[in-house]
Amino acid sequence: MRKFLIIVIFLLLLLLIGWLFSLIPLELSSEKISLIEEEKDTKLTNVWIFVYFSQSIKAQPELVTVINNPTELRSMSNWIASGIQTSLPANLLLKSVYIIDFEYSRNDKVVNHQYFMYVESSNEDYYIKEFDSMKDYYLDKYDDCLGYQLLNIIGRDNWYLASMSDFYSTISKLLLKR
Repeated sequence: MRKFLIIVIFLLLLLLIGWLFSLIPLELSSEKISLIEEEKDTKLTNVWIFVYFSQSIKAQPELVTVINNPTELRSMSNWIASGIQTSLPANLLLKSVYIIDFEYSRNDKVVNHQYFMYVESSNEDYYIKEFDSMKDYYLDKYDDCLGYQLLNIIGRDNWYLASMSDFYSTISKLLLKR
């Protein structure tokens, strides 16, 4: 009887400890995408969204929308910062490649840009990664092979798994009009 009581108390303690640990939020990575801090008189004024099209005669990527509504800008900032750090899967099959340009201004003058590549896989996983400059990513034309080359240039590490966002549904509607 005494052994049974000790086992029951031990199991209850394990159950209590498990419950306490479930109250602690699980964070897969302590690193998040950091946006440029808005300093005094400097603010995020525009988000430019570009997409690479494989069947286009235009230079790539093509501008599909510009976001400048303050509520939508905050939403984009929160979405970007919510990604979970990961690496791109080795067997990633590309569906779409985007470039997102965060533009910061002070006194109505652009003072900084922050660039992100956003990738949608055929499995409908979404990845995002910051990079330095857009000039290396302008192309005369685009195809899927070039998409994989872009990913190799930018690197397959230090990406962030992103959720599908409101901006994505907006972009999808624009793309359907093409």
